[in-house]
Amino acid sequence: MANFSSHIQELRELIAASSTTTSTSAPASVHFEVKLREVLPNLLRDYVVPSSPTADGREATAVLKLLSYTAGKFPGVFFHGRAADVIRVIGRVLPFFAEPNFRSRHEIIFDTVWSLLSLLRTGDREAYRQFFLDVMVAVQDVLYVVASMHGDRPSGVLTERYLVKCLCGSFSDILDSPGIFSDLPDSCQPKNGPGVLVDLTGETRWRPFATMLIKLVNKCLADGTLYVEGLVNMPFVSAACSIICYGDESLHKVCFDFARIVATVITVEILPVENIIRSIMCILSQDVNGLSDIRDADYDFSMGACLHALHSSCPGYIVAITASDIVNVFQRAVHTSRSSELQVAMCNAYKRIVELCSPRVWKPEILLKLLCLPKPCAKLIECIRLVVDKSGQSFLSSDDRDDGSSLLAKSEGLDLPKVGQKRIALDEENSFPKRLKMTEPRFSSGSFMVDELSAGVGQELEKDHGCDFRVQLYSLINCLSPDNHMAYPLEPAIAIQVLSLLCLSLSVYPKTNLFSRISKQVLSWIPWICKQTTKICMFSFDVSLYFEAVQTVMLLQSFLPGHTKLFEDEPLLIGNGCTDFEYPRYADLINLLKLVSDDGYLTSQTCSEKLKCLAVQIIAKIGSRQNAECDLQVLELAIQSETGELQNEALMSLPIIVLYSGPRMLGAMFRKLETIGTLGCKKLWKSIAISLGFLSCLNGTTDCTDKVGNHCKLFLAKHCEQPILTLNLLRGFWCPQCDVRTVHIEDQVPIVDIALSEDKNIDFKINMFKAHSLFFKFLYAETSEECIVSIVEVLPRILKHSSRDVLLDMKFQWVQCVDFLLLHEMKAVRDAFSSVVSCFLETNAMDILFSDGTGMSGGTSRVKFMDKIKSAFTEAEDPQILLTLLESTAAIVKASDIHGEVFFCSFVLLIGQLGNHDYIVRVTALRLLQRCCTYCFKGGLELFLSKYFHVRDNLYDYLSSRLLTHPVVISEFAESVLGVKTEELIRRMVPSIIPKLIVSHQNNDQAVVTLNELASHLNRTDSKEIFSAALPTLLDEIICFPGESDQIETDRRMAKISPTIQNIARILIGNDNLPEFLKNDFVRLLNSIDKKMLHSSDVNLQKQALQRIRKLVEMMGPYLSTHAPKIMVLLIFAIDKETLQMDGLDVLHFFIKRLAEE
Repeated sequence: MANFSSHIQELRELIAASSTTTSTSAPASVHFEVKLREVLPNLLRDYVVPSSPTADGREATAVLKLLSYTAGKFPGVFFHGRAADVIRVIGRVLPFFAEPNFRSRHEIIFDTVWSLLSLLRTGDREAYRQFFLDVMVAVQDVLYVVASMHGDRPSGVLTERYLVKCLCGSFSDILDSPGIFSDLPDSCQPKNGPGVLVDLTGETRWRPFATMLIKLVNKCLADGTLYVEGLVNMPFVSAACSIICYGDESLHKVCFDFARIVATVITVEILPVENIIRSIMCILSQDVNGLSDIRDADYDFSMGACLHALHSSCPGYIVAITASDIVNVFQRAVHTSRSSELQVAMCNAYKRIVELCSPRVWKPEILLKLLCLPKPCAKLIECIRLVVDKSGQSFLSSDDRDDGSSLLAKSEGLDLPKVGQKRIALDEENSFPKRLKMTEPRFSSGSFMVDELSAGVGQELEKDHGCDFRVQLYSLINCLSPDNHMAYPLEPAIAIQVLSLLCLSLSVYPKTNLFSRISKQVLSWIPWICKQTTKICMFSFDVSLYFEAVQTVMLLQSFLPGHTKLFEDEPLLIGNGCTDFEYPRYADLINLLKLVSDDGYLTSQTCSEKLKCLAVQIIAKIGSRQNAECDLQVLELAIQSETGELQNEALMSLPIIVLYSGPRMLGAMFRKLETIGTLGCKKLWKSIAISLGFLSCLNGTTDCTDKVGNHCKLFLAKHCEQPILTLNLLRGFWCPQCDVRTVHIEDQVPIVDIALSEDKNIDFKINMFKAHSLFFKFLYAETSEECIVSIVEVLPRILKHSSRDVLLDMKFQWVQCVDFLLLHEMKAVRDAFSSVVSCFLETNAMDILFSDGTGMSGGTSRVKFMDKIKSAFTEAEDPQILLTLLESTAAIVKASDIHGEVFFCSFVLLIGQLGNHDYIVRVTALRLLQRCCTYCFKGGLELFLSKYFHVRDNLYDYLSSRLLTHPVVISEFAESVLGVKTEELIRRMVPSIIPKLIVSHQNNDQAVVTLNELASHLNRTDSKEIFSAALPTLLDEIICFPGESDQIETDRRMAKISPTIQNIARILIGNDNLPEFLKNDFVRLLNSIDKKMLHSSDVNLQKQALQRIRKLVEMMGPYLSTHAPKIMVLLIFAIDKETLQMDGLDVLHFFIKRLAEE
């Protein structure tokens, strides 16, 4: 003992020293590893000895903890997972799982083994896989031994020892490998070959051993499936699932976990799914009191998780053949289990049965009984909803004149608990015969399948089960009224609970009579609740559940007949005409909501906050009776509370209040936002931004002068889960101007349409100014990044709903806002702005914000807007800012007209960044260009340029201007965007740009430089080929140029026409014979003059057209007679015009004279 203590003390000192070492003091760590290699083998040999009568549990446990710590912190002690060392240590530790004296320390032993296995997995993968195989074989051997024990002991007394040899393969592989750790103790060494010998005599030995082996397998599968891929085989799976028949609660749980893991990470096909499900049903069919020693919450959790994994993924035929078993225990299992996991699994299994099986198996009346539990499972809502859905439309309709008495008379099958009696009494016909006592063995060891469940269950009945359930459901609903609760079959608390659950279940059918009946019943309890509520006993029922139901009714009130008189005193609710209900008064509901908002009435903080949120949701949907000054006290209290969730819920309810109550509430809601903004509650600004955006939409689409326009609506998914948070509800908000998304009618239904309100928005202009003021206030406030992003995201909703007067007044602020957001220091803010910048392209905003003040100069306003973007590129020095500017520019490209000036300017801005010195900027620009081309050009950019010459020519002009200063732009655009070589792109550009350059080169030095640069790129190309390709455009440019304002300059250019064309002729045909050179182009040139000049609306240009015809007559020579008819047509057209008559006659005289000379 003294030796052990000295070793431990020395190791503690070394561990303490090693924990304070740094990377510069590695020798201390090495010294520790060396010391451990000296000490650990001795400690293992002396103190870790299975089946030793002298073994001390405390000393062995201390050594095992040291092993686990060493494997995790100092893997070098085991040579980083060398199999020869790790396997020998595991072989010494593993038999402790079968030691009864160490059962309380099994978790420590398991952690030690797993630490060593983790080390082995990284150090020697093949040895790890072999160990996994050995464990699987060991489980099969244990099952064989257990079966033998039960077969050989009819008297229950074992007459011999049962030994199992494990890990044979792993020890065979290291047989010839030396190691520092000692061999196994004599009690663990088999006589015939390598391995580990374990004594499994008796249940106290084999059960914990089997449990830990399967737990190891589960850990290997869950934490590293790929390491053991392909090793799990059918014999092992069968053994692991069959051994459950002999096990205790611990073995059951690991077997359930094993089946769940295999079904999840491998496949359900290798599992005996049917047998496992039947076994689970057999366990659930037993009296829970008889299984109190094993059926705890953890046990049910494992069983539920297993059932869900298997039943949700098994084939349909297994669902069918096990359906009766599951349905028969459904009620008992949900009622008695203390695990929500098992309750949910049973409900999910029932849902799949309803999906796949005949209605004769469903027994849906069970659902109604389960609703009456003190704490029913929430999944029952989905079960009821599915049963109703599968029952067809006829189930949902009923005769409105039927008061329910006939249905109640027929409903003898619904056995509900009476007041003062036990709440649930299971039907005797659904009870199972007494099973084998849950002792050893727990279940029949002869067969894994539980045969009792397979016979006599789920007999098909002849009557219509759907009709029966409908009768029982309607009779239950008709009974759930507060007017005669003294004679009621359920306690009021349970009645309200059942009614609330039914309301939530059937809320997906808001247009049906069934939902109308339930809604009526839900609201009819409000006066009764108000009468019963006192300060001593606030609520005797689940008020949160009830408020969820009330909120659902309020949300869907537009579907209820007569909903406009929902809170009138007269009994006109839901248009039923019945007078046997006490209808809710508006004041009762308001008092009830105020009551739950009082902190003094609620004890649980969690319950209190949930109720207050529900109260806010309800008050927001009350409708036209809403009084902004008096009845919004609940909302005011929520805003002033210290709970962020409640405050946000209240703020986001502001647009909901307007939707349900009408435009008259807009002024009050904007005032509330203004008040909150004044308080400076920065943590609420995200919610304020959301509300501000939606309120702006509501204000902009409810102008009192707009008699027809589109209005905002609120949509809800048809199968939306209730209750729904206001934030999620607002995702269904639809504005005709801001939300361009298509509403899929088959998936969504409109629950509120503000156009139906008869109120007028009398504060339209005031509210709009407030929206702008609040927007700019929050935008420039010093707050968090998230809040500013939220403000930027609602920018389009503010801008699109702005009138001309407001935009003119706020023009400076909006222009300043663009500059501010383009270069904002926060990346998230810039990203948010890039996603909304396109809203400035709309004509209403563009022509007012970026014009000279007249609001009518569309072209100028677009140029000024793009100047803002160009200026931002010039000012930005940080590459990160350039990246978001590129994103903004790409958004503008996608949103603008491809034939417009904004599109071209933004497109070439992206092209220009291909030459940026920063690599990331260049790559981003290229990626965005490619994305824009895919988005904007159907068929690609090349096809677009081939169709629209003006865009092509402008693009080529831009590229030619960058040819000398930024040649990389040309090459990147050619090779990465167009997918051609640079020389090919320049070859394509030549016909478009050469004419302009030639014409202007004498007065433009840049043109000469560009021509020289083109020549350098095309120095290997025949000049004739270049000019031939450019000739048509070049001739048009020379002859059909628009006249200058200076007549002298026009005359000068006219005089150069013939010499310029003669120079081109010398290059192409080797001489300057103009008639021969132009003989194939005369007709085309005459047509160009006719189209571009003679038919122009400008008289001066028409007169110049006659001079160009005269110039062509001069150059035609012998070909003049050939083109005489065409010339005469043009001249007669001019002579017919009074303004051109003299000029036309002059050219005609010249033409006749030249014709005579020829």
